[in-house]
Amino acid sequence: MGSDRHGDPEAGFSTRGIRAWYEMDLTDVVQRWVSGEQANRGLLLQAAHGNGVVYFASTENRDPGLRPRLVVEYGLDRW
Repeated sequence: MGSDRHGDPEAGFSTRGIRAWYEMDLTDVVQRWVSGEQANRGLLLQAAHGNGVVYFASTENRDPGLRPRLVVEYGLDRW
């Protein structure tokens, strides 16, 4: 594994089929980015099992409802 990524996943989920939304709680890794403890080099989405293939809609998808979304929830009490 290269030095640009951790050996353990930051989050995970199981797929349920096509045209479904998936959520990942990335609070811990984002907090490390904000605090400067870890460099923000982005995230890698990777299938967990061998030749498993997972397709995600891109920002250019014809259906705007399927395009990826980033939802950030925060509260001042965490700081």
